[in-house]
Amino acid sequence: MRITNNLTLMRSLGTVQRGLSEVADAQNKVSTGQRINRPSDDPATASRVLATDSDLRALTQYGRNISAARERLSVEETALDQVSGILERARELAYGQSGANANAQTRSVTADEVDELYRQVVQIANTQSGDAYVFGGLYPDRAPLDAVTGAEDPAAPTRQSPSYEVGAGSVMQGAHGAGTLFIDSDVLASIEALSTALRANDTATIQGSADRIDAAHSNLQGFVGEVGARQIRLDVAEANVESLDLNLRNLRSDLMDVEMEEAITVLVNRQAAYQAALLSTSRILDTTLTNYLR
Repeated sequence: MRITNNLTLMRSLGTVQRGLSEVADAQNKVSTGQRINRPSDDPATASRVLATDSDLRALTQYGRNISAARERLSVEETALDQVSGILERARELAYGQSGANANAQTRSVTADEVDELYRQVVQIANTQSGDAYVFGGLYPDRAPLDAVTGAEDPAAPTRQSPSYEVGAGSVMQGAHGAGTLFIDSDVLASIEALSTALRANDTATIQGSADRIDAAHSNLQGFVGEVGARQIRLDVAEANVESLDLNLRNLRSDLMDVEMEEAITVLVNRQAAYQAALLSTSRILDTTLTNYLR
C-alpha cells in the first residue's frame, strides 16, 4: 500500500489536533474543578446534575417560604402577647368598676380608657410586615379591620390563613387572620361591651363583661398554643430542608467535581503526549529527499 505525503500530513495533523483538544479538555477540568462542563461530556450524568439542580432550587424556595411563615408567626406571637395584656387590663378595669366604690363619673372616665384599649387592639390587627398586612388572611394587601370602627370588610374576610409550601407535598398555615383572632374570639366585642356597660353605669352588665373578657382571654390562649405548634412544625420542616440540601449538594459534588490530583496528573500526561506528537510530526514532515541525502 502506498502512503502519500498528503495522507501522512493529514494523519499527523489529526493526531496533533486530538492531542491539543485533550490538553484543552484537561486544562478546563483543572481550572473549573468540574469534570462535566457541557452536557456532551457525559449526557447521563449531566441529566442527573440538572435534576439535582432543580431539586436544590425547590429547596431554596421552601427555605424562603419557611422564613416568610416564621416571620408572620413571630409577629402573631408578639401580637397575641400584647392583646393578652390589653384584655388583662380591661378585666382589671371591669372588676374595679363593678364594686361599690365606683360611680357614674369614674365609670365614664374608665370607659374612655377602655375605648383606647379597643383602638389598640384594632391597631395590632392592622399590623404590617413590609407592604403586607400580617393578619389580612388571603388579602394581605388590605387592612383587615377598619381603623375607626374595627369592623371587618365583608368583601375581604380574614378567616383563612395563607398557606406555605415548606416541603414536597407539605403545606402549612401561616398567621391567623384578624377575623379569627380578634372577632371570632370575641376579643373586640367583649371590650366594646364593657365600654357600653360603663357608660350606661350598669353594674350587673359590667360584672358580666368581666366574665366575657375572661372567656375571650381564654380563647386567645388557644391561639397561642396553635402558633407554638406551627412554629415547631416549621422547625422540623427547616431541619428537613437543610438535611436534604446538604445531601443534594454532596451528590452534585460527587457527580461534577474532579479529584484535583488526578486531574493534574491527566493534564501533565496529555501535555507530554501532545509535545511528543508535535515532535514526531515535525520529524515526519521534515523527511524530504534532500534531508535523506544528507
